[in-house]
Amino acid sequence: HVEREEARAKAKRLEESLELGEAFDLYKKLNYKEDAKRAAGKLGENFERQHRFEQAVAYFEEASRAADSKRLRQENNITAEVTAYYREKTGAEVYEENSSKVCLILAISNDKMGIGSGFLVSKNGHIITNHHVATELATKLKVYFPGDKWRAATIVKTIESPDLALIKLVDANDLKAEPVQIAKQANTKVGAHVFALGFPDVKITEEKDALLNGTFTEGTVNNNKREVAGSQCFQTTATINPGNSGGPLFDNLGRVIGVNTFGLNIFAGVQNAFFAIKSDEVWKHLLTDLSKRPLK
Repeated sequence: HVEREEARAKAKRLEESLELGEAFDLYKKLNYKEDAKRAAGKLGENFERQHRFEQAVAYFEEASRAADSKRLRQENNITAEVTAYYREKTGAEVYEENSSKVCLILAISNDKMGIGSGFLVSKNGHIITNHHVATELATKLKVYFPGDKWRAATIVKTIESPDLALIKLVDANDLKAEPVQIAKQANTKVGAHVFALGFPDVKITEEKDALLNGTFTEGTVNNNKREVAGSQCFQTTATINPGNSGGPLFDNLGRVIGVNTFGLNIFAGVQNAFFAIKSDEVWKHLLTDLSKRPLK
């Protein structure tokens, strides 16, 4: 009880110093509903002054200020679908919306097999993963989305530093999975909730032995300005194990903000420290040029 009250007092100090986003997050985490509504209302007012009306509507709805929400919707033609994009999501919602978009990747060479994860970024079958996943055993790549069949893939582009790769399905016909939403600027704050999704510790002797679904873990951002091997990374507490490499790190809006990377040996011995390359790097090295023309 004492710790809870101390945390509430911290949230109030944040609110008084106009750190409204952090205050709102802490109130919600502590389940102080009225305090969270008050902070959300102030956030809505701030966003409205900045003419960021979609965010304003989302926070006015969190604050139960229906009249303000309705007014901005009507004045700016904001649909429920648009507002939903800016509304914070629970872990269950992030998983439900994105689990079908994350894939298991097999890198096969003769009698050897490596595993990793990836995520879909175009309807034509483009997938982001790690460089070391795509190239470690590069003779053949096979990809499996939950509920789908095994599909062959080829390498489009790889970069050793940062550890990123773009691969493409040979045949994306009848693929039901939809692309993820990728943040162009990963400015997630320290303390924010994040979610990792991938296929860790999968034991496969034959392709038919694949798991149907990935593994979902939750954590917080410990450091949002970590530089590792020349790459801008998040350090988080969202558990990443072998097989998670190349999978997405989501924020609480359901956007990909990073690519999970396992085995950063320079941090060996540090407990509960996991790293994800920021989505800014993905756009810079793999998607910026492609976004200027259709991904084919």
